[in-house]
Amino acid sequence: MSSHLTHSTGTLLPSTPHLTIGHPSPSTSYADRFAFRLLLLHPTTPTLALSSPCDTPPLHRLPGGFIPSLSNHSAATRHELEWETGGRIALLSGDAVGTTEEWQSVEGVGVRQITVAYVAVLVPLGECEGGEEDGVTDEMLERKLKLVWVGRGEAKGVIEGEEVRTEVGVGIRERDGFLLERGLRVLQGEGL
Repeated sequence: MSSHLTHSTGTLLPSTPHLTIGHPSPSTSYADRFAFRLLLLHPTTPTLALSSPCDTPPLHRLPGGFIPSLSNHSAATRHELEWETGGRIALLSGDAVGTTEEWQSVEGVGVRQITVAYVAVLVPLGECEGGEEDGVTDEMLERKLKLVWVGRGEAKGVIEGEEVRTEVGVGIRERDGFLLERGLRVLQGEGL
């Protein structure tokens, strides 16, 4: 595990715990792809969200998505999730809790995915700045993102206990298990 990550255009991420998954093949050309994952906390209960599986067998994940680049990644992360939910989230810190670099190759097409993880909390409906009514409700999340809420102590067991049948699935499980552990350590250290 290195202390930082530099992607191919030279942008340095904050010094955060890092995990590399897989290895590049000398015979494959790789394109960079950037993503985020969230430890998304419920505002009133000690639970966090996992994306509800649509795979067979089910494969729960930390919620997240793709971002255009690593420049201003915390703002891009907030914007992407808010666009998907129609509501607001609050990052507990602008600092990432962990990063991963995944080397993937499917039929000779290579992707180097760099993922940045944050801890965030939902902003409940009616509690947005200026009294705006654009927060998030549980129903909105279940409908739009297909999220399920699990206890913080249960989440790691859910992610690590799932059956995976593909190399990509193994990578997802390894990535999200690592990022979840990093985020939970930050929460514990902050007394949250």
